[in-house]
Amino acid sequence: MAPVPGGEKTMEFAYLNSILRSAELPPADPHFSGETINYYYFGLYLVAFLAKLGGFRPEIAFTLAIPTLFALSVLNAYAIALSWFHRSFPSDFGRTARLSLLAPLLVCVLGNPAGFLQFFSGSASGGWNYDFWQPSRVVQGTITEFPYWSFLFGDLHPHVISIPFFLAFLALLLGTLRAQEYQPSLKVLLLPTWVLGALACINPWDLPTAFGLLAVVIFQAGRGLANTRVFLIRVSMALGCLALAWAFFAPFSFQYQPTGVSGLGFVPVPDDPLQWIQVWALPLFVLGSAIFLDGRGHPSVRRALLIAALIALAPAFTGWFVAALSLFLLSLAIVLTGRSSSTDANESFFRLMLVTGLLLLAGLQFVYVRDFLDGSDHYRMNTVFKFSIHAWLLLMLAVSLAWPRVIHLATSAGVLGRLWVLPLAALCIASLVFPLWGTAARMEARIQGAKNLTPTLDALAFMRVSDFKPTPDSASIHLKEDWTAIRWLNEHVLGHALILESSQVDYYRHFGTRIASLTGLSGLNGLHEPEQRDPTRVAARARLHAALWSPRTPQEACALYRGHSIDIVYAGQLERIMHPAMFEQFPGAVQSGCLEPVFTSGSTTIYFTQAFIHHRSALGIVQKSKKTEISDD
Repeated sequence: MAPVPGGEKTMEFAYLNSILRSAELPPADPHFSGETINYYYFGLYLVAFLAKLGGFRPEIAFTLAIPTLFALSVLNAYAIALSWFHRSFPSDFGRTARLSLLAPLLVCVLGNPAGFLQFFSGSASGGWNYDFWQPSRVVQGTITEFPYWSFLFGDLHPHVISIPFFLAFLALLLGTLRAQEYQPSLKVLLLPTWVLGALACINPWDLPTAFGLLAVVIFQAGRGLANTRVFLIRVSMALGCLALAWAFFAPFSFQYQPTGVSGLGFVPVPDDPLQWIQVWALPLFVLGSAIFLDGRGHPSVRRALLIAALIALAPAFTGWFVAALSLFLLSLAIVLTGRSSSTDANESFFRLMLVTGLLLLAGLQFVYVRDFLDGSDHYRMNTVFKFSIHAWLLLMLAVSLAWPRVIHLATSAGVLGRLWVLPLAALCIASLVFPLWGTAARMEARIQGAKNLTPTLDALAFMRVSDFKPTPDSASIHLKEDWTAIRWLNEHVLGHALILESSQVDYYRHFGTRIASLTGLSGLNGLHEPEQRDPTRVAARARLHAALWSPRTPQEACALYRGHSIDIVYAGQLERIMHPAMFEQFPGAVQSGCLEPVFTSGSTTIYFTQAFIHHRSALGIVQKSKKTEISDD
């Protein structure tokens, strides 16, 4: 939760807190008072539900959520592989169980080889001085996270929450393929359709990939597309599943209004192949070898290679080498795997993982979703980020399923086949570097003062021992004062109230909106709001926020508080640094009866407005004293 390096934890914790404070859904937006959250918060709702069920405080639930999601991802990856290998080796459960361990290792634990190559690029200078951030930003202008990096970084972001659900969806597709080996059935589509709807609410970026996978499963059921009538029936079934998935979660579907997305754009500049291959070297080496070795000696191999080469020729000659390689492998996979007419569910599932993963890699070289970053140097950052996670899950799962066969084929191919093991071993070792060095480096990346903190599940424990500089030239803030005040607010303010804190809203590095975020109370404005609602309204709110922290007479300040329904004014250390002149007006506002100090800890004071006090009195809540000190042990 710490601001350096905090990622988006503050936003996620704010939404979790708001959900837990809300008596109804959709929950109030803690970063845009008076409105409800316009974000895909369903995954955080599930965390809040478990927190309520277990009686956990939000700061404990947040900490427990990440290892829970990781454990579920490991279990789901293992379950898929166990089910797949059990059909291949039904009489040897021991072998099946051992081979299945490859799936969670490859999908959830391994990193990309870039984590190893930084030792040769100067990013790491030996020992444990390792840059854990670098492997997630390999390709310029994009994010190249992989599951282990995401879990290690610890953001409770939708793309992280959705990983075990996406793997569960893949497991259901395998079961659906087995149930439909002879005839499609609406009954077996019901559960994957329900999970499809959940994925769309947890992380809408999952919807195109997940729906595409489900549609392919529907279309290849039974004997395929025998005639036009069958084709139209399958189209109707696919669209019906999409509509049903939306209907399953209609309350959320009606409420969420996506903003900032304006269609698709074409990628104007190719990726650097030396950067790109650092991310995808292992799965492409194994799966490319599997495709070639499996078709070796078959009459169609030459034809497949020729078709794939012709398709990749144009991008290769124009300098789009990554696109050329992606299209070459995709075309080769489609031609060679497409020659099989088998309806075996295992084979169909492997083809589905392989082709879809390669299709995603190829597609990312040509198109991107035009969102709020369009026009900047990071115009395709979110597109590559979100769909690359899908590609990683699909391709690494395919690698785990192909592993025993490709090892057997390679080692049976003579001297060259045995030499093939050497680059495979090198790639595996390189991919294991990040889980070792990256984990140690991440554990060291803590806010000053928290490095010697006793291990705890409390996500806010760092505040008890840490100091923080909101700007390089400012005095340090003792976060223990804010921590004490947050505890008091959580104990004494139930439900939602509008809190006025510093107008410095950059909570990534400056810890702005920290009180609204860490309590779930409603603040005036937050950093991500321009992405979630009309930017003109957000700009107007930012001007109001700044005006409320501009010096004026106590009478004018009180009129503003009343006019904009301010309930609580938070005057802490950050506010003293950012708005020192404002502290001259608070005594006058207290004398005029507009504000009443209800809590003081060190240099931090919390004021209730008279309107809020009257509201609490009407509810039977009596403030026992005007000034309260609580122990901050």
